[in-house]
Amino acid sequence: MLPSEVAFDEPLVTKYQAPCVRVEINEALQQALSVQVNQYKKEIAAAFNDFGDIPEQFKALWTSHPDFVALHSIQHQIIKAVSLVVLSSSLDVDGMVMPHEGGTKGYFFDTCDGGNGAAEAIFSDLPKFATKAYTLAAQCNCEAGCPRCLHSCGCPQHNAQIAQGLGSIFA
Repeated sequence: MLPSEVAFDEPLVTKYQAPCVRVEINEALQQALSVQVNQYKKEIAAAFNDFGDIPEQFKALWTSHPDFVALHSIQHQIIKAVSLVVLSSSLDVDGMVMPHEGGTKGYFFDTCDGGNGAAEAIFSDLPKFATKAYTLAAQCNCEAGCPRCLHSCGCPQHNAQIAQGLGSIFA
């Protein structure tokens, strides 16, 4: 062991309790998302057919379930809208998307011990957050979603399976 290393008997783990909001996509929306994503896949494949390979930014459409990609993208946009709806920072709330039996579930949670009210505010007024998120996405000058309007630098899932091309589903 090097002199600058410190060995711990147990791994160092940070734990806290905070409110958590679960979001699920119903079957009708699952079907609508699948139709929309399949349409995008056809358009992308046609646009890049001459080049023989799909660009990296669109590959999540082929490797991930449409529910996961859509919910993760929407979640990022709602988190970005937090400061426009409540007196809170978008850093006060975060989210995770997890595949579950029968579909995909997303979770919003406060990022501090005991909570700060951001996740509860999303739960209480999701339509208002969704409207602000839509406004942010629509005002972005990208064509169909980009790192500025879809990606989050602090994403606990490292922006996994977010397809930049899905921005136009929400804008």
